[in-house]
Amino acid sequence: MRLTFLCSLSLLAAMIVPNFAHAQYAPRDVEQLQTREKPKRDDRPSGPVTAIRPGALLLASFDQNADYSVHLVEFRAGQAAAFTAADTDDSGSLNLFELEAWRVKSLGSLSAPPGNFAFDRNIDQVITRVEFDDALQEMFDRADDNDDQIVEFSEMVRVFSMSRNGLEDRSAEREVRPQRGEGRRGGRRIAP
Repeated sequence: MRLTFLCSLSLLAAMIVPNFAHAQYAPRDVEQLQTREKPKRDDRPSGPVTAIRPGALLLASFDQNADYSVHLVEFRAGQAAAFTAADTDDSGSLNLFELEAWRVKSLGSLSAPPGNFAFDRNIDQVITRVEFDDALQEMFDRADDNDDQIVEFSEMVRVFSMSRNGLEDRSAEREVRPQRGEGRRGGRRIAP
């Protein structure tokens, strides 16, 4: 029993003594890391924020004559080429696998708008050429701010400024989209 006690005591001493010795010779000028405080609400970044419209990269790829704008004729040709590229089995319609593969290639991501429901309005999991064209036409109409049937590259970008209340559109006119069933398709009203 005495031997067990002495062994336990020597083991305990062997564990404690190095810690005391280390603490005695530890450097005193160790660099202290500063904790970063959360930025205050007034310390947020300010200035303009640029946002690219959904589908802008796809629309920009339809520009055939390098004039930095997509005319309606160019859009129609791009629409046809996009459907042909998406219809990998040449069936004349798209299944969801074809649509999602095309969306990743042309829009950059599955999470990039327009989503699957924008293309498959009747939710039958078959996207016809008419449904495909309608979804792209809606994207074109939304990007065409001045309704001149030409989407300038400058119309594909929105610039916002930071304020205390969040983002504010820096556009001179705020567009108001008609409610479902109001006005013509893709039409816009200017807010008073």
